[in-house]
Amino acid sequence: MNDILDFSTLSNTDLQKEYDRSIKEYHRLVDWDLELTESEDAEVYLILTERDVLHKIISVCEERKIELDYTVLRELDKRWQAWAANHTDPEYVLIEKRDQFPKTKWWWWIDRIAELTEQERISL
Repeated sequence: MNDILDFSTLSNTDLQKEYDRSIKEYHRLVDWDLELTESEDAEVYLILTERDVLHKIISVCEERKIELDYTVLRELDKRWQAWAANHTDPEYVLIEKRDQFPKTKWWWWIDRIAELTEQERISL
């Protein structure tokens, strides 16, 4: 997902700006407090996609040894995970086959967040 996004070509300044933009968008999406049900599938995918964008930006920043403040991201992640744990239809399956997503990309497993280890849930 989002393979066409290549943040490696951005300057460090633009990369930081993109991180800040993406955090704001992720915050807006997490604020929706969506129920994890089939009726809200498209909206859930918007959050997943934005979280994937953040992951890609973080990866480039780590390669360049650019330090980012993860405080807001960690708070949003915890909030969304807690919300999802209490607002997921037990019959809801986000993706049937998700072998391409490691569990450290916990957002692709949000419908099964309670089954993930603490280490998997805190990965950026």
